[in-house]
Amino acid sequence: HLLSRRPLLLNRVLLRQNPHNVGEWLRRASLYQKLLKEEKKERRRAASDADAEAPAAKDAHNWWHHYIQDAILALEESVSKVHSRQAINGNPASLWMELAKLHESNPPAKAASDDDDEEKDATNDGGGGGGIEGARSIYRRVCIDRTYRFKSTDDAAQVWCSWVEMELRHDCFDEALSVIRQAVANTPNTKGGLHKSLRLWNLALDLEESLGGFENTRASYDRVIELGVATPQIIRNYASYLKQHTHHEQSYTVYERGLELFPFPHLGALVLWTEYLTNFEERYGGSKLERLRDLYERCLDPETSPSQDDISNFYIRYAKLEEQYGLSKRALSVYERMCTAILSSPSKRISYELYISKATQFLGGGSGLSKIRPIYETAISSLDDLDAAKICLSYAALETKLGELDRARTVYTYGAQMADPRRFDGYWKEWHSFEVKRGSEDTFRDMLRIKRAVSAAFSTVNYNAAEMTADDADDQKNNAKSLTDAEAIAMITKQEGIQPKRPTIGGFVTGKRGADDAGLEVLERQAARLRGAGVNVGSGGDGDAVAHVSKSAAVTVNADAGEIDLDDGTDEEDDDDDDVNASSTAVTNVEMKHVPAGVFGGLAAGSATESQGTVPTMGALARLQASKATDSNNTYVNYD
Repeated sequence: HLLSRRPLLLNRVLLRQNPHNVGEWLRRASLYQKLLKEEKKERRRAASDADAEAPAAKDAHNWWHHYIQDAILALEESVSKVHSRQAINGNPASLWMELAKLHESNPPAKAASDDDDEEKDATNDGGGGGGIEGARSIYRRVCIDRTYRFKSTDDAAQVWCSWVEMELRHDCFDEALSVIRQAVANTPNTKGGLHKSLRLWNLALDLEESLGGFENTRASYDRVIELGVATPQIIRNYASYLKQHTHHEQSYTVYERGLELFPFPHLGALVLWTEYLTNFEERYGGSKLERLRDLYERCLDPETSPSQDDISNFYIRYAKLEEQYGLSKRALSVYERMCTAILSSPSKRISYELYISKATQFLGGGSGLSKIRPIYETAISSLDDLDAAKICLSYAALETKLGELDRARTVYTYGAQMADPRRFDGYWKEWHSFEVKRGSEDTFRDMLRIKRAVSAAFSTVNYNAAEMTADDADDQKNNAKSLTDAEAIAMITKQEGIQPKRPTIGGFVTGKRGADDAGLEVLERQAARLRGAGVNVGSGGDGDAVAHVSKSAAVTVNADAGEIDLDDGTDEEDDDDDDVNASSTAVTNVEMKHVPAGVFGGLAAGSATESQGTVPTMGALARLQASKATDSNNTYVNYD
């Protein structure tokens, strides 16, 4: 017994975790009904195996009653605990419908006189419910008394529809009609916009057409339109209902009301206009032609016209109406308006071809065909190149038919500029055939010349377009990541296989000196360069260092290092021209000012030792003479 109740126990655990789980409540009710079915099978098996002399128990007539009661109690508990805004795994309306269905399928148990009748009731009815009256009481509680508040109006409408369907199943048609009328009635007790539910109104209109009278049905349809809940299908049903009852003018009025609710570009307007025009034309034909023309003019009004995909159908119908009941001139004007109204290129060309064919049909042969020329000219000027070239072929064929060979050749020449030989080879075949049959050697040669020119023009245009497309793609690719100067130089170096030189400007220093440039090491390097270039450093009588630059030394500016270089003219790469330029730019006989000995520090004393072999060593006599010359003349000593 415990294992058989295991699903119920697990279900109870889930409902304790979340009492708003609609699916689990419905499963609990189905579990009780499943236990009832299993009990029926066991009793049938026991009855077939038992002896005929063993009577059933006296209390066996109510053995099934507790299963149905448990299912009903489970659903009653569910509708009291499940909140509509917190419900999950189902719709709370399904709980009420399932509860009403249990009462409907299980009528009240009847007292039986013997055990066999009791067993028969248990087998057929399932026992222990309220029947249809019990189901009605459930629906009244939720629909009329409003003991439960649904989240949306559609949930409540589902319960109302379920009530009506139950009445129809039991052939209670008057009760069903009364219930649905009560559902859509706009009364003070009506809340939540239930009287505007499209689900209820669709069911109500079906019942009114089937069970109600003509006036009640009309009133219901008018009520739907007034409330603004009508759909294009409801408008069509209303008009069809009136047409079946031979109220044609009233059906046209319904179409007019529907078109006010659903004008273009609503998709319903296309269906309503099509049916409206079809029914009116079938009814009156050409007897009310002016009224029908007004309808077409309203339908094709530029401010409220159909879409480009559907407008051609209305124009063709309008033109056919004029062909059948009106004038051919008006029909041609309708075709002309169609060609102007259509904007898409393929449909526009087809409309012009239809216009030309109808004009050819109505204007007849002979001189009347000459009146079609303006149509061709208008078509060629308004179409794209490819479509215009096709129209040119038709135009040239017309001129050929009229015997105007020069005009036909002119048309071929004009259309050639729009016909790419690679894409539209048929155009050139037609022209080739024309020149072979009716042309001369000169005209044929002109045709070939024009073909070559057009081929070259189209090939050039396509090549430039492809090139521009490639350039745009390269620009997009390059713009995807902006390169710095260093990255650009590195990329060029890699591609070209060269090492680019850093650009310099003579006479300017490219970078600022660092803090270490003012140190002793820099000064020592400068002194070494001066000594290596032939600069003599000495000491005067007052301890100042005296520097002299030889006449052959040239002064240059190193832009990279920001220092002064002295060119001694010993480069091996100098040629005669370089010598001339060097002599013209060299600075000679430069006299230097006194350099304080404190600047060089110990360099002045050790300069002779450090620069052996470069500057000649001065003896004591030479130093004494130099000192006297400095004191007496106060001039620089120049050792040449």
